[in-house]
Amino acid sequence: MPALPRRRRTLPAIVVAAVGAAVGATVVIDVIAVATIRRSLIWPYEQIGELLRENTWDTTVVLMISAGVALIGMLLLIAAAAPGRQKLQALTTGDPDVVAGATRRSLSRTLTEAARVDGIAKAHVDVGRRRVKVTATSYLRDPTGQREAVTTAVTARLDQLAPIRPRTVHTKLHRRKA
Repeated sequence: MPALPRRRRTLPAIVVAAVGAAVGATVVIDVIAVATIRRSLIWPYEQIGELLRENTWDTTVVLMISAGVALIGMLLLIAAAAPGRQKLQALTTGDPDVVAGATRRSLSRTLTEAARVDGIAKAHVDVGRRRVKVTATSYLRDPTGQREAVTTAVTARLDQLAPIRPRTVHTKLHRRKA
């Protein structure tokens, strides 16, 4: 079965691009400054050179900085490689080579419409990964059977849509106060 598109991991890409652009811009500015006015404007080369002469690769400070940079790099690689959260909820079709999708919001809207059976004043549906939460308000004095009717209607609509991942319907019924 074909896969639905997933969200891109733009935040790690933006972070890496911004840091790379900032470092690159400072280096370019400094190279131009050294070439024209014979001194650095941004990087204190004398202090950096002195710091590098004083420390070796097995110094604790160098090891800690190296470990931090390696950890940040690993986290960015993992964040970039991990798949993003799906935008669409997969729905089954009659053809195994075709997959359809709907957003959680659109599923919520259509299931909310299905929950508005006779006697229901308003309804709200939250579509989760494993369950559908329905909150309905009845304007009837005796709402006997309303909860089951709402659950049946929402379950029937969910069965029509046929999501690949099955969901259970949980319904809460409130009585509208006069």
